[in-house]
Amino acid sequence: MLMVMVCFVPVAAAAQGVTATVEGRVVDQTTLPVAGATISAVNSATGFQRMATTDNAGRYLLLGLPVEGEYEIRAQGLGFAVAIRERVMLRPDLAFVVDFTMRVAAQETVALGDPAVIDRPHATLQ
Repeated sequence: MLMVMVCFVPVAAAAQGVTATVEGRVVDQTTLPVAGATISAVNSATGFQRMATTDNAGRYLLLGLPVEGEYEIRAQGLGFAVAIRERVMLRPDLAFVVDFTMRVAAQETVALGDPAVIDRPHATLQ
């Protein structure tokens, strides 16, 4: 009976898969938390993806990430440039801390108004 149980335990563990956790905090350049940012982890080899949203303190938690392959961890927030950590290798049953400092997205604002009207007969140079 003991022999049968020993044979089944490794099979059950292998079927569940080995996972890890990624957690961290997202802040802006002034170290204020960025709430509502979307954090995604994508396995480069398999395409497996997990997403989370930061809380009011800028914290996030990604659970149950299979450890096979490298991950790209990405942070996106409204008004901020996308921040990326590439080639993140996970280890079984460990929590990895990946913090982000978000930079304000470069925005170019162009104001378009009515075209200027020039009254040529009365125009003067000053």
